Amino acid sequence: MKVDLVRKAKSTICYNTRMALFEVIIRGWPASSESKSIFNYLKLIDSPEAKLLCIFYEAKNNRTSEVNRDKLLELGGISRYNYSWSSLVNECIESFYLNDDIKQECINRVFNYGGDLDLDLDFAIHILMTYYYTDKQVLEIIVEDLKNDHPKTLTGMYRRNIRNIAKIIEQSPKICEAVEEYVLKKPIVNYQYYQLFKTERMKVHLIQETLKLDNFYFWPLQALIQNWGAEDKEVKELIGELFQKNGVDLSIMAHLYPDIFSNKKVCFDKLLELLSAESEGGSRKRYDFIVRGILKVADEKQIQIATNIFQKILEKKSDSRFINSDLILLLGSSKVTPNLKKIALELLQKRDGNIGLIASIFRNDHDVRNKVVEKLDILPATFRNEITKRLVQINTNKDALDILVGFSEEIDSNIRITSTIGSLTSPLMSTSEEANAKLITDLLEAFLATGPDHEIATKNAFCGLIALKQLDKLKSYIEEKQKEKYLEFLLHRTFKPVEPFWAYLASHWDYVNCTFSFEDNIVGSENEGLFFTNIGPHLTGDSSLKEKFIKYLNSPDIDPNDRILIAASKMIPRDHLLLKLCLKALGIRFDDSDKVTSQYNWNSLLALYILEQQFRDSEAAINFLESISKYNTTHLDYILIAAYSIGFRNLPFLQKIKVKTKSQKIWMPTFFQEISSTKGNENKIEKINLCISHLPIAPTQYSKYFCKVFSEEINNTESLYKSLLKNIKNEKNNVKKVQFLILLIGVKGLSKTLKDLANDLYKEQMRKRYCDSFFDATTGEYKTTLAALTNALYKD
Repeated sequence: MKVDLVRKAKSTICYNTRMALFEVIIRGWPASSESKSIFNYLKLIDSPEAKLLCIFYEAKNNRTSEVNRDKLLELGGISRYNYSWSSLVNECIESFYLNDDIKQECINRVFNYGGDLDLDLDFAIHILMTYYYTDKQVLEIIVEDLKNDHPKTLTGMYRRNIRNIAKIIEQSPKICEAVEEYVLKKPIVNYQYYQLFKTERMKVHLIQETLKLDNFYFWPLQALIQNWGAEDKEVKELIGELFQKNGVDLSIMAHLYPDIFSNKKVCFDKLLELLSAESEGGSRKRYDFIVRGILKVADEKQIQIATNIFQKILEKKSDSRFINSDLILLLGSSKVTPNLKKIALELLQKRDGNIGLIASIFRNDHDVRNKVVEKLDILPATFRNEITKRLVQINTNKDALDILVGFSEEIDSNIRITSTIGSLTSPLMSTSEEANAKLITDLLEAFLATGPDHEIATKNAFCGLIALKQLDKLKSYIEEKQKEKYLEFLLHRTFKPVEPFWAYLASHWDYVNCTFSFEDNIVGSENEGLFFTNIGPHLTGDSSLKEKFIKYLNSPDIDPNDRILIAASKMIPRDHLLLKLCLKALGIRFDDSDKVTSQYNWNSLLALYILEQQFRDSEAAINFLESISKYNTTHLDYILIAAYSIGFRNLPFLQKIKVKTKSQKIWMPTFFQEISSTKGNENKIEKINLCISHLPIAPTQYSKYFCKVFSEEINNTESLYKSLLKNIKNEKNNVKKVQFLILLIGVKGLSKTLKDLANDLYKEQMRKRYCDSFFDATTGEYKTTLAALTNALYKD
């Protein structure tokens, strides 16, 4: 096996595949000559993965050091963004580096407002909560921390592993009490932690929550049953009250029926009754919970009965959002029938057929297995999104409309909303009164969605109602249901803007605002910034929001984030206010106040692009920059980069700033721009090398900015291009050769000279045991030399 793995590692040109194979070889045969050869190869690569594997190799061979420990802690933060390697980081720490030093570093980082800032905060919390939950010192600190309103111990608690929380509270009654207090104060994010506390006050709280909650009462009820049992007097009374209370959707606790009814036959009959009662629960009826309950208690014959009923419900097209053919497959998981196979094959024809479930149930069926393999080869979401946009443009075509309708239940939010808008605005959609009434009812109910994707469902329904011009019915509906808060969630709660939603909202703002008067509640409120950040890029010059948006741009506390800058660059092009916003986004002060002008890191590359595109050679812009430079005694390099971006380099005030910043650390883009003012091609090449060496630790967009600067410099200086060619030919380091060659091909294309050089390097790399790996500045990622050269030679 080792020989085969080594052979695969040698032959692959995929960087990530090679690194994964290296890990397996080192893990299985750490003392072998092959592992040592891999270690020597990895030492030549500066990537995070290579560093981690070197640490792993040395640890497996009983060699640990403080240097490696510090590297490991640094890699712990990076691994959060590359989950394929996080487990190896944790393994190295747990197996080889747990000691008092690492514990103290984490304590300092989390609780003492200091420590090594390179140590990721989340990773430090993870180490303490995972490996030191029995440590007396750590437990004492946690007890004190839990007295705060926002304890660091429970920061992002909903993301922590519940098993770690359970272990910690077992160590100390004080901690258990303090964590319980936190859960009681903030139940909305802590439902899943109810089961950890079997106390009287938690019991009282859970009973109250069960009676109070609408669609989520199963969380507290489940904890009550798990900790006290369904036969407990108070729990039993509560369950009886739920069964008798009007308006309670019993399907929401159907998966708990097996715990409530000890007799399996009685339980099955109750579940079957729930399953058959089509009106029970309406659009929110939890068929998925009913199926889970049935699977716990039913025998094969009973499952067949339930399957037949379920089939009839599917044929009638129930209104519930919690029913689909996947569930009937679950019912058939104990016995595969021809009818179930037919359903599975039909599901695989859909865009979002449940591949995992089908593959699990039909793993021994040759036909279904082949279909599953075909299904796995799907287009990425980006391509599907682009296809959907094109289909919307031809939604007068019946085939296009059919595809859009099929895409309206897509998991991807952009595709889902675009498809909904495209299908509902098609003139081919059914216009019958009955069809429209059902469609509107479905959208109204979907607007009040609950569950993991509730935000997307709400936004999707809102766009659908805009398309149908039925917002007045939505207004009446939410007033009747007393759910006005959902309107606030619609505009204020967002993690990442859903572009089709905000674009459609912007294009129909007058109609939307006429119905709901959003502007009265947003403009001038604390939510104004978030609202304009989301909708801003989609506003046009004739929007009724233009005047209010510009007024917002003038507010002193504005956060000029990139989305605001995009909007401002369209609404007020070349305006002095736009100039000020760009400078503010770079953290440049306009007066001598002590107030920081930007809430965020001063790293807006977009601000530099706007300055370059809209204020190039502007005397007014450079004069204003000079007038405010006296207020900026720190971060003077931002003044320099702003001046460079608008085309000025050698003015007296800039020369003075250059002298002041000569021995200071400066922002990477400023450093990139100084390539141009460096004298002599050899010195420029040295500076370019230095720039490239910093790119691996920077965000990808910095690589793009560097390539832009590099391209301009090469195109403006023919002698530099010739010097680089000569440098490539004379360079002994193959990695640097490939690095510069790929950069030049990106700028000049594949000329005969560059092609010959690429072919020679390709042949040379093919002869190596392991081809080299390097950081490709054109894409901002590590690659093997063969992968980069293959792409350069054959991408056309």
